[in-house]
Amino acid sequence: MKTIPKGSNYVPAICNHTMYHWLRHQEFAGRNFEFFNPGKSFFDYNIILQNAYYRLSYEEDYEHRSRMKYPDDTIILGDSGGFQMMTFEKKGKPVDLNAIQILRWLERNSDIGMNLDVPPSFMDFDAALSESCRNFKIFEENRQNYDFKLYNVLHGKTYDQIDQWYHAVKDFSFDGWALGIHPSTNVYLKLVAYLYLIERGEESVLNNCHFFGVSAPANMISLSMLANKYDSALTFDSSSWAKGYQFMSYGFPLDIKKFVSLGEKSSDHSMIGMPCDCPVCSSMNIGDIYNYTPITSLLVSFHNLYQYLEVNRMIECFVDDMEVLPEYAKALGEKDLIQNVTSIFDDFDKHGSRYVYDHYHDLFVKPNNNSFESNLFGWQNL
Repeated sequence: MKTIPKGSNYVPAICNHTMYHWLRHQEFAGRNFEFFNPGKSFFDYNIILQNAYYRLSYEEDYEHRSRMKYPDDTIILGDSGGFQMMTFEKKGKPVDLNAIQILRWLERNSDIGMNLDVPPSFMDFDAALSESCRNFKIFEENRQNYDFKLYNVLHGKTYDQIDQWYHAVKDFSFDGWALGIHPSTNVYLKLVAYLYLIERGEESVLNNCHFFGVSAPANMISLSMLANKYDSALTFDSSSWAKGYQFMSYGFPLDIKKFVSLGEKSSDHSMIGMPCDCPVCSSMNIGDIYNYTPITSLLVSFHNLYQYLEVNRMIECFVDDMEVLPEYAKALGEKDLIQNVTSIFDDFDKHGSRYVYDHYHDLFVKPNNNSFESNLFGWQNL
């Protein structure tokens, strides 16, 4: 089995438009967009998240891994697609997939797979939990591949909901945990859910834990502090980087909280040069941006992705330095974040997770920022 590197690892969720260009081997300035092919792409990265629902609903792509020719060292996290399936059902669109199909795709294509959950944001909490348990039982009883890791899923937007969900799913025999705590912007509630699992002896979270749909800097900082505290390995994903493709949303260099519209969405084409010298931006000029093409928008997305990777790498470098890290958080407008997280850790060690939730209640019932987290897999069908 492949292992995730120590620390907090950002995992880009791969959207359909990216797959579209990968399959057509698109290039720009002699480089391609397959960042799992060292030396051929703008930059290299070997951890990605693919969505079973999209791969199956559009192409029945059960042999996705071999078809894409991912190198052996590529680590693929497989999202079961429960969120997407519920989204389409809510819109009245039929979903012609079942749990066994999802499981088989995960087994054939991913190194780490997430169980087919029903997020409680779509229905009554008890109903979502009951339906999720039915799917988890199907996964447990029909699993064939034990060479990949299969993660249990934990949901909840309050301590009591986290506790209720955990006790309903804890006895399933899986290899780790994926946390779908709601809302995704609430940094602190995610920490409490992880600490809750630690408290209950779920040692698998130390090296097998994933956080769904988060990538704002505050999340990056808090998850890096969490991994550092326990000398653990964890992953987190989002597709927010890919909004460059549809909206031409360009992230300021090393500041993934701020985006500006460029290209065809902009009313004033007056920039005199590229504001960034990352591997993507240094391959083009401002004329390429203003002379908009589909490839241009893909370049903007990949510029954004590079910024996400670099910001997370930088935070991982800072995390041990309690002089530098707080200053960085302040520069992001998160002046209380480091102290809040440190206090939560200290009080958890002394008093446990229930005390932390009650004592810092205001932090857990309100999102701590207005960062935009997105789930944008389905912009373009293949």
